[in-house]
Amino acid sequence: METPYWPLYGLRITTPRLELRLPDTALLDELAAVAADGVHDPEFMPFLFPWTDGGPEQRGRNTLQHLLGTIAEWRPERWTLSLAVLCDGKVVGRQDVVTSDFAVTREAETGSWLGRAHQGQGIGTEMREAVLGFAFEALGAHSMTSAAMTDNARSLAVSRKLGYRPDGVVTASVRGRARTVQRLRLDRTDWERRARTLPVEVAGLEPCRALLGLDGTAEAAKAAKAEAERAAETGRAVETERAAEAAEAAGRADTAGTADTAGTAGAAGTVPGTASGAVSAGDGVA
Repeated sequence: METPYWPLYGLRITTPRLELRLPDTALLDELAAVAADGVHDPEFMPFLFPWTDGGPEQRGRNTLQHLLGTIAEWRPERWTLSLAVLCDGKVVGRQDVVTSDFAVTREAETGSWLGRAHQGQGIGTEMREAVLGFAFEALGAHSMTSAAMTDNARSLAVSRKLGYRPDGVVTASVRGRARTVQRLRLDRTDWERRARTLPVEVAGLEPCRALLGLDGTAEAAKAAKAEAERAAETGRAVETERAAEAAEAAGRADTAGTADTAGTAGAAGTVPGTASGAVSAGDGVA
């Protein structure tokens, strides 16, 4: 399905075995059917909003309503790009990218889910890496965030593998119980530092730039990427300076015959809300 009035239907993000795209009516039916077949063990809720509670028909309907709602509510300054994930041509799950004022913040959040039949095959890692490539390389993002319940081992493992760092925790009420949500952040510096072997290709982006709140020219994207690279280089310089200061301090401590081993292991903070609607607390299951 392609229309000049909604060019996002022509956007494609591909890896060797995956294709991510905004689903037309036929693909949306397939996506709803995957959700209806089950996303997780009913006893375990990986999502902030328990959209998977209820029977198969309700799960399918929730999926359809959520995705159509993202289109109806789309604004260039605030959008949710909700992509169907196809593996070898078959719909297996969904990957969202959510942001507000991206042209200013250059930051977005991801949310995702996979049908139970397709988990444990590395698809969750590959589809997340695909949208990270899209965000950092094609859109010029400075940072990307995600989140997962602290007992969602699979999602947290995907984030660690892709280089995210802990970014504080929040407490959420889910099914009437307090649950702890781990926030995660991946900055461009860490993205570029990590060795990447997965080829990610993006097609059909240019006609979408205005809808994404970006200038409609490729030059603007190049400028944004260059700005992000300068920011990353500044970050690396700061890290080097801090390391030198730490080494100097350690030397003084050795000379004095003492060693201060007290320190911090990251600061917990208040974090803004996660992806809206039928999305996980960030990225749900892999």
